[in-house]
Amino acid sequence: MKANWLPTLLFIIIAFVIANETIVSYQKRKEADKAFAAYVAAEPVDTVWRGWNKYQIPTDSDSGKLIWYGHELIANTSYYLGPKGTVAHISNGMNCQNCHLDGGTLPYGNNYGKVYSTYPQFRARNNGMQSIYDRVKDGDERR
Repeated sequence: MKANWLPTLLFIIIAFVIANETIVSYQKRKEADKAFAAYVAAEPVDTVWRGWNKYQIPTDSDSGKLIWYGHELIANTSYYLGPKGTVAHISNGMNCQNCHLDGGTLPYGNNYGKVYSTYPQFRARNNGMQSIYDRVKDGDERR
């Protein structure tokens, strides 16, 4: 009977270590789940593309001035290109901003955020492949 105490003692020690590790890992997992839930509930991450508004455009360089002018063309198309336009008389008086909200910078407002990366593409209206340049001309013609 004295020879059987060693395997029994080893079994008890191993069972104690396994139980202890299980309890400790369960507690760590519970703390990690709480920390993750607090992180998720804190503030959602905004991953929607947002363009700059006109006051964020740097106008101290030539490229900044061109960007500002492009924004002005989108916002005030009829002033520059309308029936009484200062540059040309090629549109019906509507502004690009009528369809492309906030100058094409508003998320889900027909924005310009992904346009260049999605062309050329097949367009059913033209029944063929269309480049970005053709798409802009098409938009101008319908305006």
